[in-house]
Amino acid sequence: MNDTEIKSEPNFFEKIKYEIDLITEKVGINGKYVIGGLILCSLFVLFGYFDYFLTNLVGIVYPAFCSIRAVESQEIDNDKQWLSYWIIFATMALFDFFSRIVKVFFPYYFFFKFVVIVWLIMPNFKGATIVYNRLISKLLILKDFLDKNYFNKTEEGKGKIDEGNLGGTDSGKLKKI
Repeated sequence: MNDTEIKSEPNFFEKIKYEIDLITEKVGINGKYVIGGLILCSLFVLFGYFDYFLTNLVGIVYPAFCSIRAVESQEIDNDKQWLSYWIIFATMALFDFFSRIVKVFFPYYFFFKFVVIVWLIMPNFKGATIVYNRLISKLLILKDFLDKNYFNKTEEGKGKIDEGNLGGTDSGKLKKI
């Protein structure tokens, strides 16, 4: 290839092959089988067959296996990915308690949850780390800000709102409107 030739962007099939090879490398199973299994499971979930079971199966078995590998490895990125995943998964599991009610208003809830779980766990995307960096860490910063500025930290007043700081007024009292 000459220096004057422009390097073309890979086509769709080359991108797919790259993603499949990455899955094969990270998961240890042929990426074609992983993608095929996920497509089959997503079709079952989409049409309402075993939706709760398959969504939780995909959301628990593979992440548990990867979490064990992350604990055994020295890589910190894996730990952050899987700890973030379990925080997000636990939050989604709380909604499952109300899944019958949710399914009345949002009939494709489990399909949506399935797609989100796949995005969170796929090594190509590292969605759990993205959600942690963009959302959860921001919520923790907000919690620290609220703790420092609006909650009394003494033992006798632990957990009580410091009324002097509410509203952010200089006088320490709430303004009446």
